[in-house]
Amino acid sequence: MSVRYEVIKENSEGWETGAKVKDILTVANWNGDLTLMKDNKAVCDIDSEYSKKHCKPIE
Repeated sequence: MSVRYEVIKENSEGWETGAKVKDILTVANWNGDLTLMKDNKAVCDIDSEYSKKHCKPIE
C-alpha cells in the first residue's frame, strides 16, 4: 500500500478538511480507520468513493 496520494480532482468537502488538485495526502489511522490526511486533518477513508475518484497513489 502506498503511503501518499495525489489529489487529481478537487473536492471542498471532507471529514475535517477538503483537498485541492495536486495536494499530497498521507495515510494515517483516524478513528480506527485508514484515512487520507492533509496537514494532520482527515479528508476521507482510504477505500471511499472519494479516494478512488479524486486521488491517485504516488509510487
